[in-house]
Amino acid sequence: MNHISFAEFLESAPCILGEGAVIERLRRNNDLKLDPYLVNSAFIYEDAKRAALETICRQYLDIGREYGLPLLLSTPTWRASRERIAAAGYGAPREVWAV
Repeated sequence: MNHISFAEFLESAPCILGEGAVIERLRRNNDLKLDPYLVNSAFIYEDAKRAALETICRQYLDIGREYGLPLLLSTPTWRASRERIAAAGYGAPREVWAV
């Protein structure tokens, strides 16, 4: 894998696919409830919610692959501070690794 700076990345691609409204897509699924403290960050703790999040992210990855576009994808952990995790009742934070 070649490593380049973010500026070089932006300059190298004619178009960059960006994920959009992942939280809104999850919010509109009546079977899923966003956590009041962690929003979609809590989805890593439950299999069904994690699968829903993976499905959405996979759709963006597939589109990027199909059209040869680089993808800028945000993590779902933007609210996962120690304080918010504790307030949501999930105990100590845990490391999450994507493969």
